Amino acid sequence: MQHALVEESRRVGRFLIVGSLSVVTYYALLYGLTEFVGVWYIASAVVAFVGYYFVNFLSQKYWTFKNKNLEALNRQLVQYTLMAIANWIINTVLLYVLVEYLHLYYLLAQAILTILVSVIAYFGFKYIFRIDSLPPA
Repeated sequence: MQHALVEESRRVGRFLIVGSLSVVTYYALLYGLTEFVGVWYIASAVVAFVGYYFVNFLSQKYWTFKNKNLEALNRQLVQYTLMAIANWIINTVLLYVLVEYLHLYYLLAQAILTILVSVIAYFGFKYIFRIDSLPPA
C-alpha cells in the first residue's frame, strides 16, 4: 500500500513537471517565433500549441505514466485529443460562467479552472495511458 502511494506521488510530481515544461514550450515558441523570427502572433500561437500538444502527449505517455506500448499509440492519441478538446470546452464554458454570473476576476477564474482542468486531465491521462494498454509480456 505504501509503495503504491509513493509511486502515485511520484507520478503526480512528473505530471506537474511535464505540464510546466509544456507551458514553457508553448510560451517559448510563441514569443520566439513572434519576436525573433517575425511570424504573425496568431500563426506563432498555432505552432506553439502544436509544440505544446506533442511535448505534453509524448512526455505524459512515456515519462509520467511510463507507457511504452506503441501498439496503443493511435488509440491513445485519439483519446488524448478528444480529452484535450473536452477540457478546452469545459474550461471555456466555466470561465464564462465564473466571470459573467459569479463576477470573478477573469484571471482568478482561470487560475481556479487551471487547477480543476489539471485534476481532470491527470485522471484522464491515467486512464488513457493505463497499464492494461501495455502488450502482454
